Amino acid sequence: LFGKFDFSRREEPYSGFDAVCRELCGEILMLRNDTSTEAKYQEIRDEIMSELGDEISLLTNIFPVLDEILDVDYASAPAVDSSDDGYAKEGINYAFRKFLRVVSTHFKPLVIVLDDLQWGDAASFELLETLITDRENPQIMVIGCYRSNEVDDAHFLSKIMRDLHEKKENDGFRITDIYVGNLDVPSVNQIIIELLSVDSDDISLQINY
Repeated sequence: LFGKFDFSRREEPYSGFDAVCRELCGEILMLRNDTSTEAKYQEIRDEIMSELGDEISLLTNIFPVLDEILDVDYASAPAVDSSDDGYAKEGINYAFRKFLRVVSTHFKPLVIVLDDLQWGDAASFELLETLITDRENPQIMVIGCYRSNEVDDAHFLSKIMRDLHEKKENDGFRITDIYVGNLDVPSVNQIIIELLSVDSDDISLQINY
């Protein structure tokens, strides 16, 4: 599953997770549209509704695409109380964590890739931390990508990363940091050669700086 944060939507809560949710719901809807897997779809749907109960409305308010897989009208469901922002975020994080616990038992391992985290919002980072630290969901892996030159020590992502490194020993999850540097000239040459499908011995195509 792939989600990407965008500079133009950096003030929009959960924008990167929106794409993840749409892709995941698309996979579930494919089960419903095939008679051979329709029972599997019904099983997943029933489990989601059973596990989340009234908390479903918390997620459908943020990710309306969930209405499609649940096939239930939540127009009369209790609205999220926006007067207490902290309480609302905690409820959304808790509900989304339970939602992924259900889905990851049917689609495992569940790998979520979030790109351009440097443009993420605080609510998304808190949700990200909730998912990574979930001991009861070993079927999930989260891969986050960001431009380190745009994330300083004061950035919210830096705070989340520090918190995760402090918690990983006691909370039983793993974090692997992979630094990807700039490509050197030989690497760029090799990429061009492979893209053009030419003989690597043809030195006339080598690029020098």
